[in-house]
Amino acid sequence: MNLSFRHFAFVSIFAAALFGARSVPVKRGPEPGSLVLERPVLPAPARNSRWQEQALLFAGRPLPLDSPFYELSLCPSFRRHAAAMEVFWNQVRKESLDEMFPWRRKNLPRAFARNPVVYPLSGADYLNAYALFPEAPQYLFIALESPGTPPDLYRMSEPEREEGLAAIRRAVATVASVNYMKSKILRKELSNVYIPGTLPVFLLLAGGLGHTVKDVRPVILDAAGNIQDSQWAADTPLPRWRGRTAGQDVIRGLRMIVQDPENAQTKTITYLQVRLRDEAVGNGTREGKFLLKINHCNTIFKAAVYLLHNDEFGAVRQFVLDRSDLILQDDSGLPYRFFKEEDWEQHLFGTYTRIPPLGGIPNPPQQPLLAKRFRERSEPLTFSYGYGVLQGKGKSNLMLFLKKAPDTSLQ
Repeated sequence: MNLSFRHFAFVSIFAAALFGARSVPVKRGPEPGSLVLERPVLPAPARNSRWQEQALLFAGRPLPLDSPFYELSLCPSFRRHAAAMEVFWNQVRKESLDEMFPWRRKNLPRAFARNPVVYPLSGADYLNAYALFPEAPQYLFIALESPGTPPDLYRMSEPEREEGLAAIRRAVATVASVNYMKSKILRKELSNVYIPGTLPVFLLLAGGLGHTVKDVRPVILDAAGNIQDSQWAADTPLPRWRGRTAGQDVIRGLRMIVQDPENAQTKTITYLQVRLRDEAVGNGTREGKFLLKINHCNTIFKAAVYLLHNDEFGAVRQFVLDRSDLILQDDSGLPYRFFKEEDWEQHLFGTYTRIPPLGGIPNPPQQPLLAKRFRERSEPLTFSYGYGVLQGKGKSNLMLFLKKAPDTSLQ
């Protein structure tokens, strides 16, 4: 992404101080003086059922003394990780959550608070989904990154743990600095061989938000578009897309059950590794059969690479417009011209003028009508959201669209 030198320098210095430089190639065996664990404290199935304690471990939170992971938390790699996570969470609260919570209470109607949330092109960004819709009972995340597998942390050497944890910190670093996950960084860091996939990121964010993680299961979509329990599979990225296809042969993901301490509400977090395209919302694919069962949802777009501005994603655009009662996005989501004022109540926040070239997007689509509307009726926005922050603090834009007459035929 093209940033000003000052902004780039700030982000670079922050990231270097917090997350450190890349480690040297991994050596087999422990570092001198490190805590060596020759075998798992518990057999793998029992240990993997301790999801809450793994969430605390990844979030850098203290563990109970009787936890089978407590001894592991004393390793130098996890001590360094916990110190970095303390800085990370302090930054997240200061820059994002402390501003997002009051904004949400003021601006998002209570009538939509318990709708399911759909977040395409999300990565593992549970942080923003929860901050904006904390009362939602269900969250669906759709992205390209592999869900990953539960890491066997005890069987790793200390350098291996260090490398895996550093990769996870690099993956989430931009959440603290600019409040979004960069796809290029996610693809690179979440493909590390030691702690791969979106699973550790979801655990980290749930644990840091104070949730109790009750269960996590690998899932697949069957031919009818139903979610079925599965087995943890090897980390396999999606093949490069070479055009329209009939659909993915296998749709893998994960399903996490958490409890929110704020209201004791049980929530379901579903992540699916799906390549978003028109076929993905059609009845001829298993992912399409699944998505067509979704109605009356709240949809989030943030830093969405302007994908739905392309003509070949017309069916995806229409799916979102038809199935959503509320859409919350920056200018990289659906083009503004598709929100007709007779159909959608519109609220604009922050600033939008002209989008400069972005890394990987040399000619982002410009929306003169949207710029005019922002000049006429924009309200203040006190937190970063989407690509606007790359132009400087206070340059983000956020749009809230509320459907005036939800389609009751979609049941």
